[in-house]
Amino acid sequence: DLIPYQRDFQMQKAAWNLFTVMIPADQRRMLAQFQVMTDGPGGVLSAIEQTPGDPTRWVLQSDIADMPDTKNLAFTLLHEFGHLLTLNSSQVPPDLRVFNNPNSTIIRQRAIAACKTYFSGEGCSLSSSYVNEFFQRFWTDIYNEWSLIDRIDDQDRRDARLHSFYRKYNDRFVDSYAATSPVEDIAETWAYFVLSPRPSSQSVSDQKMMFFYSYPGLVSLRDQIRLGLCAARP
Repeated sequence: DLIPYQRDFQMQKAAWNLFTVMIPADQRRMLAQFQVMTDGPGGVLSAIEQTPGDPTRWVLQSDIADMPDTKNLAFTLLHEFGHLLTLNSSQVPPDLRVFNNPNSTIIRQRAIAACKTYFSGEGCSLSSSYVNEFFQRFWTDIYNEWSLIDRIDDQDRRDARLHSFYRKYNDRFVDSYAATSPVEDIAETWAYFVLSPRPSSQSVSDQKMMFFYSYPGLVSLRDQIRLGLCAARP
C-alpha cells in the first residue's frame, strides 16, 4: 500500500527543492541525506537525526503523506533547519560517549553533570552557542520545573503536564509545541522569526524572536530564506 508513495518521485523532489530554495547551500553542509518516510497523514511531518556513523552529519526526514500541505511543510522544514542551525557541531560538539551508548542512562547523566552549559542531548553546548545563550536568557528559572515533567515515563501523563506547563507560561512561548523543551523552543521560535514581522511588544515570546535579531548573520539569513520562500510560493 506504500508503493504509490514510493513511486511519487515528483512529490519527493518537490519537497527537497522547497528546502533547497529556502536554505542556502552553505547553510546545509551538515546534511548527509534527505530521507522520505511516512507514518500516515497528520503525524510527524519532518524530523532530523544524526547519521548512524557520524554525529557531525545529519539526516533530514519528511513524510510524503503530508507533503501536499506545502505551507505546513515549509514551516516544518524551517523548524527542522532551526535544529540544524542550533545543534550542528560548531554549536554543540557531539558527545561521542552518549552517541555510541544511546541507551545508557548512566553515561548520559554523567555527561549532563559534567556540562557547565546547556546539555542539548547531542552534547554540551558551547558557551557562545545560540542554544546556550537562548537557554541562559529564557529557561534557567523554569528548567527545573520542566525537568520534573520531562522525567515522567507515561507519555499521556507527560503530555498533560506539559500542556499545563504551557498554559502556566503561555506568554513565554510562540506556541504550545515550543514549550516541550528548550531545543524545540529555539527551533520553533526561529521559524516564527523568519516568517513573522519584527515584534514590537515586550512579551517574553517576542523577546525570544528579538534574540535572533541580535545576530546580523541570522538577520541576513532570514532575508535570504524569505526571498526563497517568495520564489517558491508554497
